[in-house]
Amino acid sequence: MRVVFVMALLVVLGTLLSMSVSMIKFASRDGLTPLAFLLSSSFIAGVLLQLLAVLLGYRHRLSWHYLEYSAVTGFIFALTNILSFFVVTKIGVSYLSILLSFPITLTWLLSIFLGMSKASFTHLLGTSLCVVGGIFLSLSANTGSGALNLWTFIAFLIPVVIALGNIYRTKRWPELIHPIQLAASMLLFSCPITAVVLVVGDNDWTLQLYRIFSEPRWVALQVTIYVFMYCLFFFVQKLSGPVYISFIGVIATLVGAATSIVILGEHAGAVFYLSFLFVLLGIFVFSLPRRNVALTK
Repeated sequence: MRVVFVMALLVVLGTLLSMSVSMIKFASRDGLTPLAFLLSSSFIAGVLLQLLAVLLGYRHRLSWHYLEYSAVTGFIFALTNILSFFVVTKIGVSYLSILLSFPITLTWLLSIFLGMSKASFTHLLGTSLCVVGGIFLSLSANTGSGALNLWTFIAFLIPVVIALGNIYRTKRWPELIHPIQLAASMLLFSCPITAVVLVVGDNDWTLQLYRIFSEPRWVALQVTIYVFMYCLFFFVQKLSGPVYISFIGVIATLVGAATSIVILGEHAGAVFYLSFLFVLLGIFVFSLPRRNVALTK
């Protein structure tokens, strides 16, 4: 039952992540740059989560461990989003959807190497099926140039950073600190990094921030999503560990594609349904008991 509960939460998380990506698309159509949108949403959501933690009585003395954890998770959050924003404009959504399926296998391999989990055939098969599903999903999309260039190789940093983040958050989890506090500190510590990239890379960054606060509807929706999503994110990570949380990317991609089909009426070919089947099968196989299927003793 615990596995079913975790998987249900992962579907909710994947849906929220897909919704947050859609908010970025809608905001961009109104002339807002993704980085300015990310900075304002992260800061406001972080402040609200910190206030929520105080109101609920979750207080903890500052320590070097807590500050280190907040700084590293904030850096990973900012780096992942910044890379994704730049890469998707260079190589397209299709290629990025493939990359979002790789953190599952990378996180699993790293967790074995660090002794956080044991190797098993069911986990190997399950993660492999999810990767195949991600590849099929990219083939069903109609975007992306498919050309190999420098950005193609830079894009491979995204699944590596995500996998390292999954491992780090579990390995260095501060004791006696509530997930709401960790979500708040991650978002707030990501803001200086995002702000530096925004100021250096956009001469009109002041105008962009003005536009965001003069048209606050998209930011308000994104902040609401962030508050719920990252509270749940850290809760699920603590409950399930680093590998299960890595399923969120491919689930979010599938949810986004399914939403486009159901709501926007986009055509879905057989390849999309095949990818959906592979991902579901991969998650099911990964969740099977590991008895008598160990690869190593």
